[in-house]
Amino acid sequence: MTWYNRAISDVVATLKSDADRGLTGDEARKRLIEHGANALAEAPRVSPLLLFLSQFKNSLLIILLFGAALSLYTGHLVDAIAITFLVFF
Repeated sequence: MTWYNRAISDVVATLKSDADRGLTGDEARKRLIEHGANALAEAPRVSPLLLFLSQFKNSLLIILLFGAALSLYTGHLVDAIAITFLVFF
């Protein structure tokens, strides 16, 4: 149902409410029992370590780490440290 396209009086009448006073306490409790709380389900929490490790699924980061390893292998220690620092930063 497209509530945002309907007139306010139509929405109030459909929901059996009052535009000035809202719902009575009894009606609000009844609707809470019938429909449940007006709340979104909480998303599952992801640990910071898994969040950090998931960044390394990116192919560009893998290429940079490979470049850092190659720099280290060829003796360019400063370049290897700089690339590694930037990847982890």
